[in-house]
Amino acid sequence: MTNKIIIAIDGCSSTGKSTLASILADYLSYKHINTGSMYRAVTLNAIRKNWINSLNKIEFRVNKEKITSTLDELKLDFSANSKGECKMYMNGKDVDFQLKSPEVSTYVSQISQI
Repeated sequence: MTNKIIIAIDGCSSTGKSTLASILADYLSYKHINTGSMYRAVTLNAIRKNWINSLNKIEFRVNKEKITSTLDELKLDFSANSKGECKMYMNGKDVDFQLKSPEVSTYVSQISQI
């Protein structure tokens, strides 16, 4: 039995980190976990639960307590679909396609700071 190690790839936005990680994960038979997608899923959940309230086009209020107190109830998983593509599932549902929506992109950096 081979002991697997964890490989973390960090870098600036849009530099190919996810592409490299996906190729490397396939080659090594590792699971590719995209932490950025995890932050986006938490943000999507907060949007769906109305825990983010826009005050105007620039300012918004986040219910940090609700977000943090319910994290244990949020089941996030990266699984390959029928085409072999690794997708983000939140509470058993494929949400990968929603994670790069403009609304999620607006709030994700503030949510990730929590």
